[in-house]
Amino acid sequence: MSEYENNTENPEEEPEVLSHTDKFTGIFTEPGVTFTKMTSEPAKTMDWLLPLVLLLLTIIASSAIILNNPVIRSDVKEKAYEKTEKNLQEMVKNGQLSQMQADEQLAQAEKRLEMIGSPMGILFQSITILIFGFLMFFIVAGIHLGFMKVMFKSAINFKQTLVANGLVAYISLLTIIVSTMLSILMGKAVQSVSLAAFVDFADGSIGKVLAGKVDPFSIWAYAVLAIGYAKFSKSEQSGKYIGLVLGLWLGWSIVWHYLSQAVPFLRAFAG
Repeated sequence: MSEYENNTENPEEEPEVLSHTDKFTGIFTEPGVTFTKMTSEPAKTMDWLLPLVLLLLTIIASSAIILNNPVIRSDVKEKAYEKTEKNLQEMVKNGQLSQMQADEQLAQAEKRLEMIGSPMGILFQSITILIFGFLMFFIVAGIHLGFMKVMFKSAINFKQTLVANGLVAYISLLTIIVSTMLSILMGKAVQSVSLAAFVDFADGSIGKVLAGKVDPFSIWAYAVLAIGYAKFSKSEQSGKYIGLVLGLWLGWSIVWHYLSQAVPFLRAFAG
């Protein structure tokens, strides 16, 4: 048999190239297999940019739909006003503001709250979501990359980290859709499907923070993300990556909670 015939009968097997649709489907059905196949091809910008843009647009659409409901809009305004008033009074108590300054800031906040649900309010909110959405996406990916490099000497690069986060955004997108439906059914703004959305916990309590982590969708998303990190790192020990990602997620929430308790101004940014 000639060399040509031998090569024809035993062609070298080429790695499978996945389409973005294959990757989208694989994230939900076989994340480990999907990420493993992706390690044989260069990381593509479209694999993180498209899902991120779709996620942010879905968040914008969800907010507009929810705030179009007058009952929910009124509830959101009332809770935001009460939270602002409480934080300002805490700052007065601690000597960070005078009562007059607090009253002025509360009046200004009340005017801003009136924009909630209005066309101009939705526009400003949409711009904020897009800007901070992209910003936080890169920050979180960078933090994860840094910990993986230091703790595990991971071979993953920044673009692969972005791709893993981007594809997992499809799971987050599903979460937004479910929360929007729950908001309409329950007549109040539901930001997640965690225990905190269904059980009343005192605002500002550590119990509410921890209940917010009892969220099957978020746990699912972070577990898949960690699997992606492990595969891109060429590691068979997905467990340590899952522990790292979930640990950072929970740990930062607890740290931020106590930090915001110590600095009342930060409570405006707390969930």
